[in-house]
Amino acid sequence: DGIGYYFNTTKRTAEVTGPGTTYPPDFYKGDIVVPSKVTYQGVEYTVTRFSPEQSFVGQTELTSVTIPPTVTSIGSFASCHKLTKMVIPNTVTEMTGNFNDCPLLKEVVLPENLKRLTSSFSNCTSLETITIPKSVESIDGYLFTGCTNLKSIIIKGQCTTSWGTFKG
Repeated sequence: DGIGYYFNTTKRTAEVTGPGTTYPPDFYKGDIVVPSKVTYQGVEYTVTRFSPEQSFVGQTELTSVTIPPTVTSIGSFASCHKLTKMVIPNTVTEMTGNFNDCPLLKEVVLPENLKRLTSSFSNCTSLETITIPKSVESIDGYLFTGCTNLKSIIIKGQCTTSWGTFKG
């Protein structure tokens, strides 16, 4: 499948490392489906996370990524210029990366178990609406800088930010 992994042989888990800096920005093209399990040297590993540093940064030809329900943490998708939609499964409780400079990203479905929203969506100029799940307790104050078409932020629960507390 061309996806890079880091294997934890003790826990039998795999971390998606993505292309890193050694691959060209068009290494991944179109739609990518990340499997829930991968086999390496005859051993099966469960894919549980995406690297916070690498993931799919700078993959300018990537249009979508299907994340399996075994994943609990995802990293960065910054500068994925053709990325249009992200559906993040409810198993994800941590988002450590960002979606900065994804100008075609129009739809983001955040997981219902997310506690803190720190991923940034700066300069996602096609993003029009986003719903923050009830589970999110805090959000960073500058998540949507440069989102010039953002019309609504729906907060289903109560969140704290550097500006104060907001209730949905």
